[in-house]
Amino acid sequence: MGYFEYEEWLKGMKKMGTDTMEKLKQKLPELENYLQDPIFFNNIYKYAYNFSKIDNQKYIDLEVAIGLWKILLNESNCPIINSFIEFLNVKQHVKVINRDQWSNFLEFSNNIPTDLNTYDDAGACKYYKI
Repeated sequence: MGYFEYEEWLKGMKKMGTDTMEKLKQKLPELENYLQDPIFFNNIYKYAYNFSKIDNQKYIDLEVAIGLWKILLNESNCPIINSFIEFLNVKQHVKVINRDQWSNFLEFSNNIPTDLNTYDDAGACKYYKI
């Protein structure tokens, strides 16, 4: 799993002009506003997956994925997130999430209505992006 070196952390904080915890707290609303931009959010979402992989693994453990989803997604930006996490917890055979599953879940949740009325489990995936 990824981590930030102390010097990297300090460099990032300096770049944001936050050299104290108080300044970092004051900066949080601005940082949260960035997440409203779909392109920025998609980049953060992809970065979170890559950052969380161990070494050269092609997947992340389900526990890690669920933890990240709980941090990145909520009922307002992903109405199906809690149902999806509950589904994954019930399906005992799901142990890991690969990059395609990670990316496609976000696409799916952004393009299929909450009630899933337009979802066709026999249909081709219309939202696959390379």
